[in-house]
Amino acid sequence: MYEDIDFSPDGKYIMLTTVSRPFSYIVPYYRFPSTTAIYDLNGNLVETIVETPLLEELPKGFMATQKGKRRISWRGDKPSTIYWVEALDEGDPEVEVEYRDVLYQQDAPFKEEPRYLLKVKNRYAGMYWGNDNTAIALDRWWNNRNTKSYFLILQILTKILRLSSIETTRINTTIREALLRKETNTDVLFLPCETIGLT
Repeated sequence: MYEDIDFSPDGKYIMLTTVSRPFSYIVPYYRFPSTTAIYDLNGNLVETIVETPLLEELPKGFMATQKGKRRISWRGDKPSTIYWVEALDEGDPEVEVEYRDVLYQQDAPFKEEPRYLLKVKNRYAGMYWGNDNTAIALDRWWNNRNTKSYFLILQILTKILRLSSIETTRINTTIREALLRKETNTDVLFLPCETIGLT
């Protein structure tokens, strides 16, 4: 059974999510076994992204989630790049960790190692892709009703900032400090929105 069908922004690939047996009488359909795979326009399988088993048991708590890849989607600002989330706390809200979720991305034809995007303090809640330079990520934590927004700056912009003269403003100082700390294996930089004066 088909659960979801989604074309890549450039129209060259189709992401299909299908549901399969065994079904269950104790959990909703979205916790049945599922497979997410990408096909070309001729119906040929390009890559199987994830196979998720039946999820009849999860850790307790509203913020509990599954292990492995989840919320797989296309980047809206790229021709055919997927991104997804993985839990860093085994999906268990009782586990104490500095970051709850991590995001990765992968370009077509989806054969190379995924690239790290960012980690979020709470459970990932969504992403608004702007363009090649900017985006906003969201997270949330039901227990304390906390939400956070993260402002994304892509590598093109960070290169410009490195080459330009940095004005002595709070925003540019914060960005410059974050650039010096940013991990070398990522091509993006995330800053909490309140840090750079957007909220």
